[in-house]
Amino acid sequence: MEGLISEEDIKSIVTSPYSNIELSGEEIQQAFKDLRYSKFRKTMESPNFDILSSVDDIELTDEEKDIAIDSAKRHKYCAIKTEAYWKRVKAPKVYPKYSAVELNRLTTQRILKDIPGFVFDKFNMPQLNILSLYFSGEKRFESIDPTYSFKKGLMVFGPLGCGKTTFMEYFQNNQVRSYRMFSCHKISREFAVEGFKMINRYIEVIGSFENVFGHKMYGSCFDDLGTDEIRNNYSNKANIMSEIFLDRYSNMSKNMTHTTANLTVDQIIEIYGERIWSRMREMFNIILFDPNSPDRRK
Repeated sequence: MEGLISEEDIKSIVTSPYSNIELSGEEIQQAFKDLRYSKFRKTMESPNFDILSSVDDIELTDEEKDIAIDSAKRHKYCAIKTEAYWKRVKAPKVYPKYSAVELNRLTTQRILKDIPGFVFDKFNMPQLNILSLYFSGEKRFESIDPTYSFKKGLMVFGPLGCGKTTFMEYFQNNQVRSYRMFSCHKISREFAVEGFKMINRYIEVIGSFENVFGHKMYGSCFDDLGTDEIRNNYSNKANIMSEIFLDRYSNMSKNMTHTTANLTVDQIIEIYGERIWSRMREMFNIILFDPNSPDRRK
């Protein structure tokens, strides 16, 4: 009857994975020979063992021959699987590599899947295109602006809710330089509790498991720069992000840094000072969202 499992389906379920393995005539004869040797060794332990007998004198029943063939198929199946496994292990790893167009499309699809109703328009598409160029490693990125360089990280400016954090979250695993996201506000609270001993957590290169792009070491993206208030830890008073940026600046070639901010340049200078802003210009490619960008959270 339609819808019921067929006899062929049942056979395919109960059939051993190695039942379809084919043996050559030589392999079959070797299987019989191995079984004869096994039986011969057992007869040698018998008190009735004839010292003049030989392995060739051992006879095999049809059932024993079937067992010998089945065993040979099983061993051949395991050998094939083992060889295939080591071939995969030893083969050079191939990591995905996307063009800017492909990366743009994939990122857009992921965002729409995870955030239904997210709007892509004239206020965020130019920035998405620039990020796609940067994180695909396409040289066109450096032709957008004379200050742009792959040796720098990204500073993404934009008003509240424009999508800058969302974009940076969805690009953090990429084929150029993967990174991890950290909240500046959370970092400042950690300093208030732990003091300067926590700073190494954010200035050192992050090691982790290999991701799909083959990266085991990760940079850092500090989200919402400016929400890190000047904090007190007992008698210590510091703007901890200034300390982190200064340390990361000295190692920027090996430890890529990105950040997002709602601030203007004047506000950054007011909070962190000219010295820090000077370092930031060397550390970051500046990407600006339109100040009139709508708040996507509303």
